[in-house]
Amino acid sequence: MDQDGKARAGVFSGCWRGVVGVIKPTYRPGSLEEFIRLLPEGIGVIPKFAGIKEGLEKEFVDAFAAAEKMIEELAEMKVDLIHPEGAPLFVQKGYTRSGEIVSELERKYSIPIVTSGMILVEAARALGIKNCSCSVHSMMAGARIDWKNTGAISPMPAFRCRPSKDSRWRLRKSAAYLRTRPTLSHAIST
Repeated sequence: MDQDGKARAGVFSGCWRGVVGVIKPTYRPGSLEEFIRLLPEGIGVIPKFAGIKEGLEKEFVDAFAAAEKMIEELAEMKVDLIHPEGAPLFVQKGYTRSGEIVSELERKYSIPIVTSGMILVEAARALGIKNCSCSVHSMMAGARIDWKNTGAISPMPAFRCRPSKDSRWRLRKSAAYLRTRPTLSHAIST
């Protein structure tokens, strides 16, 4: 949208409400489709992919550098919002540092940027959540949301869910629940 609230005719055909540039950490299908389904009619999506495959620390560093380049590309396209998703890009840097990086990028490109960690914290605030426990996939061992620095949430112990090596990207939600339930039950009772 331009400053008068009118769509930029001819720039993004069919996107009269605006355009979101989404940066996905991996090429896995599913979450992009779910994201698009959640958007109202008239919002376009331009996806970019950081290409993380193994979840190694070097990939996180390389993916973050690639994400910064993708943010620049999306800003040059004049999207209305940029949404880098997932732990590899921002969450693993912690809530405070992630916010600082986002502020720097927003000043540089004059486009709003919202990360997964920011969304999680705002949702917790909106729902009045005061305590939170996180289950982190073993491949995201460095990933964390620095809950205590969000100003609204007291952290409970975080724990890891370690799937078998041959199915590490395909851990079913039910299996994750069964693996994390004992730790969560203990955290709640203490």
